[in-house]
Amino acid sequence: MAEEKLGFFARLKKGLSKTKANISDNMDIIFNTYGYEKVSEEFLEELEETMIMGDIGVQTTEELLDDLRQKVKD
Repeated sequence: MAEEKLGFFARLKKGLSKTKANISDNMDIIFNTYGYEKVSEEFLEELEETMIMGDIGVQTTEELLDDLRQKVKD
């Protein structure tokens, strides 16, 4: 069966989804190593600024930080 060709935006979306998953996985490794209890709101705000300035994007940054905030809360 021939592999379906994706359009430009579909490929872009697929690539960005992989990037988001990789970032999320790596953040989990970091915080599992050092502990979530050391994460403050000030730290999260600085991380948010760094991620946005690093061109990760507002929506992806918000989703990742929402996930992180939930893990810190649990």
